[in-house]
Amino acid sequence: PITIGHQHSPFFHHHIEYSQGGSHEPIINNSTRSDQAEARMELDDIIPKEPLIVIDGANVAYAYADVNTGLCTASTTLTVAGRNNGKGKLEPDARGINVAAQYFLNAGCRVQVVIPTGWLRAKPRIGDTNRNDALMETPQVETLRELKERNLLCTAPPGDDDDAYALAIARREDSRARRRGGGGGGGFVLSNDFFRDAISRDVANGEGIGLRKWLESQRISYSFLNMNSANALGDHELDFMPNPRHLLVMRTEKEHRSNEIPPG
Repeated sequence: PITIGHQHSPFFHHHIEYSQGGSHEPIINNSTRSDQAEARMELDDIIPKEPLIVIDGANVAYAYADVNTGLCTASTTLTVAGRNNGKGKLEPDARGINVAAQYFLNAGCRVQVVIPTGWLRAKPRIGDTNRNDALMETPQVETLRELKERNLLCTAPPGDDDDAYALAIARREDSRARRRGGGGGGGFVLSNDFFRDAISRDVANGEGIGLRKWLESQRISYSFLNMNSANALGDHELDFMPNPRHLLVMRTEKEHRSNEIPPG
């Protein structure tokens, strides 16, 4: 057999054996063909995977907009996202979602972003007087559509609770990782929300404090800060900082530092 390891991921320290002859399926020693067929159907529960970060898109987009308020100028942004909409309500900024997603992708994690499906619809800009020929907030929508094209986006149907989708996806993946065993993997939710409503519903449904206990280790809080950074196009961009005390973040930051080129 050929041994193949996850050499470029900080989350795995074991190997899987693959058969010779060009096959990329793990060797599964079963006594019958039916057992082998069943094992193939359960490969998703056997092959280790990188951690899955489920991003609470609404929470992250509003947090980015809140920090970015007052920092953007007409020369650095093409939309009104992150500013007051004239009615005392802050508009979400999808750039925050993209910055957070890229951080975890660069760290070797898998990412899924959950947003309300209505966010993919282009909207007239604030102040447009001709609603039939309105300028559209296309940069914001394009950011989300690019994530969708990369299969990184999950949209909650109209009227559904997007928080419930984010939690369900992360907890499902965490359960799969526990069945796989070994190192790495697991599901996490990136959000500054404490999900008190979801916890209360769980308790009311007789599920006890399972969600609350799960969130203690699997929720990753974060912050955005202005370090005068710019994106690839030269536009101003806030820096993303996940909770440095979270175990997963500690591992990714340690891996990042070990890959840095020493000075001199």
